[in-house]
Amino acid sequence: MSAANKLVESFTEGGSFGAFARAVERGGTVGVERLAGSAFSVAAAGGLRRLGGVHVFVAADKDSAAYLAEDLWNLLGLSAERTEGEVLFFPTAYKRSIRFGQQDASGIVQRTGVLNAITSCELATQSFLAVCTYPEALVEKVVGREELGDKTLIIEKGERVAMSTVEQRLVEWSFTRVDFVFEPGQYSIRGGIMDIFSYSSPRPFRIDFFGDEVESIRVFEISSQLSARKVERMEVLPNLKSLRRQVSSFAAFVQNGCWWVDDLGYTLGKLDEFADAEGEVTSGKEFLHDTRGATMVLRASSEQRPAGETVVAQLIEAVRYWNFSLT
Repeated sequence: MSAANKLVESFTEGGSFGAFARAVERGGTVGVERLAGSAFSVAAAGGLRRLGGVHVFVAADKDSAAYLAEDLWNLLGLSAERTEGEVLFFPTAYKRSIRFGQQDASGIVQRTGVLNAITSCELATQSFLAVCTYPEALVEKVVGREELGDKTLIIEKGERVAMSTVEQRLVEWSFTRVDFVFEPGQYSIRGGIMDIFSYSSPRPFRIDFFGDEVESIRVFEISSQLSARKVERMEVLPNLKSLRRQVSSFAAFVQNGCWWVDDLGYTLGKLDEFADAEGEVTSGKEFLHDTRGATMVLRASSEQRPAGETVVAQLIEAVRYWNFSLT
């Protein structure tokens, strides 16, 4: 067990963490004090393991959200081989912001992957999903749940489906046929092999067909064209920004998740700054409305949503329960 894992375990054994976790389990709005710096990440990692489900962390800006995601990943000891939980980053779909209108393909892929992961996590009772984001990403509306289901193509190993049927769906979704895929929205066909680069995955899939049967599915590297791993199923999604008809705020999409907000007043103010932006945006008022029934953990007090109870959590307890030294 790594030092980071031991730190999380030691902290969660403390009495203040138990009081904090029980308050979150009861629901409503919970204020938390004395969690400065990375101590918040330690408490969040312990909360994810104990509570499970979908948790959305709203940081002040993009860098803070990215640092938090990295902290959680390391503290939880996650890896490609360990599937008990997942930490994802939810960025804006634009190179700068929605105001400038220049879409970013990598941002679209990450956002689509998060939406897909949220619906998948709800079906897994033992796993957790942590989504780290920030106001500029939160302000952009997303596809509705019903349309997401309609726009998801699931292919499983061993199933019978004609390659032409898959290609027809890809063409309807404006995928482009190329010789070799290198970016989302492309597919290629060589004999009985079909490569597809979905908007929900950072790497493309390679399907081996034997007649109309899916013989194998692999994830492969673009640069080397070598397989990274075999999978039993794959999910293909198009560019939802270009095809969506039904939209909702990200908060409404999450539904039953737990929200951890660094500074709610600041977040609401930043959301309202984009009220004049072209496109579909979420206002501060709409965000409050769509999270009204959700559990929310606040690091800073808020007039807009006063805490029902406040817990003082002290990281020093971890040091007291676990005698370690930094080297």
